[in-house]
Amino acid sequence: MNSPSKPPNQATITDRVAELLGKQPWPGYDEQTADAITTRLNAAALDTARQARSYERDHKNRRHVLKAATRRIERG
Repeated sequence: MNSPSKPPNQATITDRVAELLGKQPWPGYDEQTADAITTRLNAAALDTARQARSYERDHKNRRHVLKAATRRIERG
């Protein structure tokens, strides 16, 4: 039996949700604790820290995470 396929150019519900939420700075970001994120940000690439700060502002807006991202960005 053939399984139905997605018509071309038609987003699935999960594709649309991901689009609305924005791309996570790294896989599993949304499931991580603030402490885990800040630890990872200490060694993150500059672009990743920028993306994390922007994503965090738009979603959970946790002060601890925003400060860690900003510190990483300021270090260059």
